Amino acid sequence: MVCISEASQLLAPPIEAVPVVEMASQVSDHADEPLFHFAQIFKDILSCDPSQDCAALLSEAYSQLVVEAANIVLPNVPAPTSTAASVSFNIDDPKQCQRLYRRNRRRAIREIQKVSGERCSLPSSIVGQFFSALWRPATSDPHFYQAVSSDREEVLNLPLSVAEVMTAFKSCESTAPGPDRITYNHWRSLDPRAAVLTQLFNCCVQLRFFPEEWKKSTTILLPKSGDPSSLANWRPIALGNTASKLFMKCLTARLQNWCQRYDVLSPCQKGFTPFDGVLEHNFVLQRRIEKARSAKSHLCIAFLDLSNAFGSLPHNAIRDCLAALGVGDTFMKLVLDAYTNCSTTILTNNSRTDPVLINCGVKQGCPLSGLLFNLCIDPVLRAIQGDASEHRILAFADDLVLLADSQHHLQDSIDTVHDLLQRISLRLNPAKCKTLHICAGVPAGVRNTSFSVQDTPIPAMANFDSTRFLGKPVGFNACPDYTTINNMCELGMNILCSSLAPWQRIDALKAFFFPATQFSMRTGQFKKTEWEQVDRMLRKEIKSTLSIPDGSANEYIYGHRKHGCIGIPIAAEESDLNLIDTAFKLLTSKDEFVQQLAVSTSSEQCARGSTQNHRMPILAIS
Repeated sequence: MVCISEASQLLAPPIEAVPVVEMASQVSDHADEPLFHFAQIFKDILSCDPSQDCAALLSEAYSQLVVEAANIVLPNVPAPTSTAASVSFNIDDPKQCQRLYRRNRRRAIREIQKVSGERCSLPSSIVGQFFSALWRPATSDPHFYQAVSSDREEVLNLPLSVAEVMTAFKSCESTAPGPDRITYNHWRSLDPRAAVLTQLFNCCVQLRFFPEEWKKSTTILLPKSGDPSSLANWRPIALGNTASKLFMKCLTARLQNWCQRYDVLSPCQKGFTPFDGVLEHNFVLQRRIEKARSAKSHLCIAFLDLSNAFGSLPHNAIRDCLAALGVGDTFMKLVLDAYTNCSTTILTNNSRTDPVLINCGVKQGCPLSGLLFNLCIDPVLRAIQGDASEHRILAFADDLVLLADSQHHLQDSIDTVHDLLQRISLRLNPAKCKTLHICAGVPAGVRNTSFSVQDTPIPAMANFDSTRFLGKPVGFNACPDYTTINNMCELGMNILCSSLAPWQRIDALKAFFFPATQFSMRTGQFKKTEWEQVDRMLRKEIKSTLSIPDGSANEYIYGHRKHGCIGIPIAAEESDLNLIDTAFKLLTSKDEFVQQLAVSTSSEQCARGSTQNHRMPILAIS
């Protein structure tokens, strides 16, 4: 007899008292909010003329704000120690596993997957020396950016509104806090209407001042592929104070709207923009390959890799770029102050480094970094694209793909990109670049054509080879790569066979497994029959989790929750729905070129009555 009160047999989370959330409209007295008196302090600072004294007063007021906030939300939480050792969990122990899932679902899944907590084991002194050298000042050509001739309004032509700050709040995930240990949720509870933070941010704008506390961060190192004993194979991610990141989100939204209003960025750039860039670029690339095949013509493609792109951009280049674009004195000086005298402490396995000055590169983990990087490399994209009607370059931040109709033209484009990037201290990494020369004539296939970066050969792809562009395998007659779907199946089985409570396993399946499948479904990487195999594999373990017989009706598993069923999605059906969604998004893209290409492709396929590709209804990007 199974006791349903046992932790390992619970099918639903324990019933807890639901807290009553007080709506903003129900509160009449702002003064009841614990930090509201700071709103008046910041308002008084706003009424003063900008000066060094005002900046000092703002810095002092902000420090007091953080102290009071910490006293309220972190009254008994000890300050972090000088080491970076993380708490270990026995994920096979049901009690520890289920408790961790209730507290931090993502951490629990990482522990279940055995991918959590890998730290750099190199001595902190070596780590500090490496990143000090990596972030040393770099130079850029002061004539690289050409000033625009048209008049543009300043990015910060109006004060930030409460609505803008609240919108930024909504997009904030529950990520790790910075050195002050205050999370986004803490700020939400302390300043529910964002009245205090809005006044604080407007003080920073008016004074063009970035508080010193915001210039300090803690950096963690995430492993990349390759030898872990090489620091080049560790990606630094800075954990800044959440108030500073929220402020940067507001600035990013302003800058993004400004860029859209004046068409500042090349339409070939889809990274950190409102477009579904991954989907659209993959569609454009696949259509060019299909066009070369059908027209029996040449197509030369170069997949370019930039060495430490975000970490190598000179601060002078950021300054020159913003000045040339005409963002306005306030925005430019505010950003430059944010990049002046910045430092970070890097966590290693058993210790942390001394503060390391960041004199080069955009800030890792900062919401504004991606857009700043895009603006700085935009002249490169425009130089390659020119006035061509078809794409000659596809860009998603630092992921660049060059397209040409001949070997000569592609080599010229590679040389141009290399020369232009070099002027702002960015460089290509030939060893990680790849080229693909398709000739659909007789015989059709891939040509072993040599391309190079400054006489250094670029690896060439052959028939049946593939490389990943924005997460999707690309090649000519490429062999299917089932690594992705196998990894997803492993995730699903690990969840269902874990020590989580039954209700937690079902919840984790919905929250982590099915979202992980969406990208592969949207890009048509696998057939519907392959997703049916995934459904069959999971179904047995789901029924075991629910303690129901193997032969029981599947409708109970897949039926809607409002009918008392479990509501597990059917992967095979989800794949169809995602493909339809993909087609709709392409046909309604904000990018006129992509939309027209999607419409013409749809018309061609409908006219042919094509049924060759069952993975993509109407539009084929696979």
